[in-house]
Amino acid sequence: MSPTAEALLKMPVGDAPTYRYRTPPRRIEGLFWAQWTPTVPHHTAGKLSGAAARGMTYQRKCTKEIRRISGGGSVLDPKWWIRFEDENGLGWAQPDICLDYEDDGVLFILECKLTHHEFAHLQLEGLYSPLLEYTHPGRAHVLVEMFKNFGGAKMGTQISDLDAALNKAHAGILHWNYLP
Repeated sequence: MSPTAEALLKMPVGDAPTYRYRTPPRRIEGLFWAQWTPTVPHHTAGKLSGAAARGMTYQRKCTKEIRRISGGGSVLDPKWWIRFEDENGLGWAQPDICLDYEDDGVLFILECKLTHHEFAHLQLEGLYSPLLEYTHPGRAHVLVEMFKNFGGAKMGTQISDLDAALNKAHAGILHWNYLP
């Protein structure tokens, strides 16, 4: 049986189990600094294929939908990265979608997954949330996993649109089964 996302967050970095040849995403420990940058930390390897290509297609559809329904919010450029340093050293992170309602003081962080997975929870809570708390201090954060297929991972509060997310902003990570 796999550990819960909460248990994974508490594990030392080297002790976390791997899933399908992947290790859990990095979590922030003792953040020293963080900044947005248009610089890409690595060269792209070329054209994606298989599940990676389908995942990026889904992410683009999600971004397009968020731009369409965002109203007064602005979608931060998905090509930007966050460069940071914490107790684990230098690192880079790139949230899938950040939707900024500056007038309301709310910042949505959306992670897109083809299949619902605990990795989204780990990325949102352990990586992106601390970084955006640093880069956007004093702002409320709404953490949302957008997914197409249900996986075997446990799921918290489900929503059907962004308005529902605003009403449940303090309910932890929200889950949106978005089907384009």
